[in-house]
Amino acid sequence: MITVTYGFRSHQDLRIDGLRKVDGLCQTSKTVQDHKGDKKSAKSAGTGILHDSNNWEMLVDLGKKLKFPEEVTHTSLRPDIVMLLRSPKLMVMVELTVPWEERVEESHEIKKGKYQDLADTCKERGWKTWVFPVEVGCRGFPSQSVWKMLGAVGIKGGARNTEAHALGKAAERASSWLWLRRNEPTWQPSYTR
Repeated sequence: MITVTYGFRSHQDLRIDGLRKVDGLCQTSKTVQDHKGDKKSAKSAGTGILHDSNNWEMLVDLGKKLKFPEEVTHTSLRPDIVMLLRSPKLMVMVELTVPWEERVEESHEIKKGKYQDLADTCKERGWKTWVFPVEVGCRGFPSQSVWKMLGAVGIKGGARNTEAHALGKAAERASSWLWLRRNEPTWQPSYTR
């Protein structure tokens, strides 16, 4: 399960909590009966980006410490999440924004433009690259980009509903936390000359 939590004074610090193996996220095992009545295990066919392998490496920008993989390219940009598979060369970048619901589309376009050059550079260097700018409104509404990203990586059905709902609740809680602390003296702007 991917859980988003928020750090002090920030709405974009991500913490991945209890992340299951990518293989577990993308394939479900079930028992079926064949025509003779014998039970056997069958794996459902995967249909997401992450189905190519279970050897994905996940890098998360916590506290502005993410270093983009230098074997790919040098950049000062730090997407919130980078999922990397070295063979074949596959990369997924996720950038989370928590805007006012009225600014979801504008925020999406800004983040999409911000990472487009980086994605193009990665593609030129032989990496198949996906960029997912995702927005969860500050009042808890997960935008279409959340649903699209979850589906593209292979999180489908009830699991996708659960994760989108969890993202919305986390954004709503963080916004409430920020609002309740808006008058704290340490949060007042400091003026320097």
